[in-house]
Amino acid sequence: MSVKPKVSVILPVYNASRFLEQCLESITSQTLTELEIICIDDCSTDNSLQILQAFQAKDNRIKIIRQSTNLGAAVARNTAMEIATGEYFSVLDADDYFTPDMFKISVERADELNLDVFVFGARAFNEATGEESDMSWTIKEHLLPDSLVFCANDVKEDFFQIFIWWAWDKLFRRSFIEKHGLKFQQIRTSNDLLFTSSAVLLAERIAYTKQPLVFQRQKLESSLSSTRHLSYDCCLKATVALKEFMQQQGIYERYERDFKNYVLNFLIWNINSIGQEAYRELYDGVKQFFATLNITREEIYYQPFYDAYLFILEHCAEEYLFYLRLKLGVDIEESHNKIASLEERHAEAQKEIDEFIDRVEYLTSEAHSANLTLEEIKAAKELLIGEHESIRTNYEAELFEKDQKLSQQSELLSSLVKELQARDAQIECLVSSNSWKITAPLRWIINKFK
Repeated sequence: MSVKPKVSVILPVYNASRFLEQCLESITSQTLTELEIICIDDCSTDNSLQILQAFQAKDNRIKIIRQSTNLGAAVARNTAMEIATGEYFSVLDADDYFTPDMFKISVERADELNLDVFVFGARAFNEATGEESDMSWTIKEHLLPDSLVFCANDVKEDFFQIFIWWAWDKLFRRSFIEKHGLKFQQIRTSNDLLFTSSAVLLAERIAYTKQPLVFQRQKLESSLSSTRHLSYDCCLKATVALKEFMQQQGIYERYERDFKNYVLNFLIWNINSIGQEAYRELYDGVKQFFATLNITREEIYYQPFYDAYLFILEHCAEEYLFYLRLKLGVDIEESHNKIASLEERHAEAQKEIDEFIDRVEYLTSEAHSANLTLEEIKAAKELLIGEHESIRTNYEAELFEKDQKLSQQSELLSSLVKELQARDAQIECLVSSNSWKITAPLRWIINKFK
């Protein structure tokens, strides 16, 4: 390659043939052309390799590395990082696609501000419906400092909530990554948590844009997240490794409170959403890790997380299922009440609009019968129309907002009902199991002496 690349694009590929062409097309057609595109075929069994080779035949910027055995995305990424020559790293997923100017915008900003890490916005693409949706929640602006360029120490509170700790919406300066020897953790899932959060923790110069430059494909049956039970403890391994990294760097005390809040959020979510196959094992592992954290109520920003933390410390996995079911029931009831309140307010707003329209028609009729001049009628009508337009605009905006909230609450309710049904199935399976029946006397004795 005659021109040194500005960006080394790192793309692990494993059985991604359904989406790989769109992904590669969106990379090779970037307006910034100074790229090296390192594709690591992780022993695919579909025609992903053939697609890579076809693109390579048309574009000499593409390099293909073939792993002899399926070693996972973390190993693939680390392998590519070792041979990369670009000024920046971009670590992407083979089922996503990207705006044509993603690298141009990212590199220009990183060059201009001399950044170690640049973060950009994203949108979701729903594979099932074909619809795009907002993902502005991936960057929490209200937690970030006002300055254009900042570092982790400038974030005053809840550091681990400022970004989502995946790698594909970030650009990393290669010399910075190599200086600190950062690598992806070699676990099946959650392998980018340690790398990405460590990079942001150590970076001296960070900036971001909310502009969405990447489209994350969602609702994939083949996604690793749909088979989390096969690597149920990766979330726990990742958080433990992150704590150890901060301790090694001498920064754990500075971020201890934020880390504890993040851990409760992250690991409780994993417990609540893991399938039955691995539920007990993950619960017991998380409980053991929680016992080492010594969390106090004053440290936690959100009371329900602390309540769940205390319950987990004192109860077994089976008892937590009943606790979770009770909590879900309360959440469903609250959602029902919110929906009813929104529907009532929606009806009230519509009634007020209808009453105002009736008033306009009545006053217009009265003006005609009072023999007012044409100019007086016209002026009065224009005044009323103006007033009506103002009120109508306000109410339409309010009604739209209420409709949106109503839709969100309905979706949440549907999700909660499905989750409740799943937990009921788990509980039914549990209480009918031989182990539950055999240990009944032991549980009675334990509860008796608590």
